[in-house]
Amino acid sequence: MKDKKLYQDIKSAVDSIKVFDTHEHLTYESEWKDREIDFYNIFLIYVDGDLLSSGLSLEDLGKLTSPEIDLEEKWKIFYPYWDLAKNTNYSKSAMIFLKDLFLQDKLDYETTVKVTDQLKKAKATDYFLKILKEKAKIEYILNHNDPMELLGQPEPDYDYFLPILSVDKHIMINSKSELEKIEKASDIAIYSFTDYLKYIDTVFEKRLDGIYGIKIGIAYGRDINFKDVSGYDAEKAFEKLLNLKKYDWHRWDDRDNVSIEDLRPFQDYCFHYFIKKAVAEDLPVQIHTGILAGTDSDISNANPTKLVDLILKYRKARFDLFHTGYPYSDELICMVKAAPNCYFDMCWMSYISRTLYKNILNLAIELIPSHKIFGFGGDNIYVEGSYASLKVARQAITEVLYGRIEEGYFGFEEAVEFAKKILSDNPKRIYLEQ
Repeated sequence: MKDKKLYQDIKSAVDSIKVFDTHEHLTYESEWKDREIDFYNIFLIYVDGDLLSSGLSLEDLGKLTSPEIDLEEKWKIFYPYWDLAKNTNYSKSAMIFLKDLFLQDKLDYETTVKVTDQLKKAKATDYFLKILKEKAKIEYILNHNDPMELLGQPEPDYDYFLPILSVDKHIMINSKSELEKIEKASDIAIYSFTDYLKYIDTVFEKRLDGIYGIKIGIAYGRDINFKDVSGYDAEKAFEKLLNLKKYDWHRWDDRDNVSIEDLRPFQDYCFHYFIKKAVAEDLPVQIHTGILAGTDSDISNANPTKLVDLILKYRKARFDLFHTGYPYSDELICMVKAAPNCYFDMCWMSYISRTLYKNILNLAIELIPSHKIFGFGGDNIYVEGSYASLKVARQAITEVLYGRIEEGYFGFEEAVEFAKKILSDNPKRIYLEQ
């Protein structure tokens, strides 16, 4: 029989913790207030992947997020696929914020109208503070929010947003037009590989005073096996990009890109270059491992075991390895257990699957020293998703710790201390107190 008092005591303790959120993509409030946002903009984050998996076309998904299409037409597009995908944890998590934040117990056409109206009214309030600080009790957020401009970065509205520098787009260029855009943004003429490294230096220097780490999310485009290549090989690969659009008699060559495979030595070298800079400045390195959002992705790209050589090489680096590596969670747990400079980050997992979150946390408790586990990151674009994701995480942690106390693995005080470590103390120590 369940000990209701014990469960409630654990729940109260876990719910009271002010959280250090290790990963978001949140739009800042000043930008959010300038956007035209309706129900579908906030609800479809991640749910859209399940709708696409259910058969929704990309064209119709575009209509759902377009401000030009009215809500009634959007509902006709949305509902048939929602009915197929409403069982997933993405969908259940979205329903949490509909109920808690918008007081909607069901989802029908009228719900989409009511939520859209409430969102419009929220723009006249301190909406982010209310959701993130008051309701969710989030103390700090590591926010990965880079604009399209290669050297620009929006100023956070509040001091609890801690920016992270994404390095991918500075390295994954493969066209002459992208190179020209970089030259314009940086005011650096790039005639050689050495010039490009100077550009990377500029990116880092401009951001250094305002960032708390760097992020590598390259698994969406290629694998995360970053080989230790020579400068010579990197330069030869980069020259293929520089040599695009050569004048050929009476016409310009219309090719404007180089394949990822041809540029791989350049990319690998630059990733190592950024990691060395992070180590020199004592900045943590976040790396996406495991599950990928959306459809048509190659999950093997994100197998964390591809990082072993990198981790062994940079023993002074601090690697924050994301998403429990799922479906390679066992492998990542073993890696983090064995590597003093690695941390096991459960960001996004509570939104993906409550059951997975609980099962993986239970295993991590037995295998990973407690100071190396980071318990929460919402990995969301809108604050509503972050709120729901954290609520699921708190519930899952409560249930796991209740079971561990019942079986005698933890005492009550030890369990509460563990919860505080993974939700606050551990990431705060690595990102703010080193």
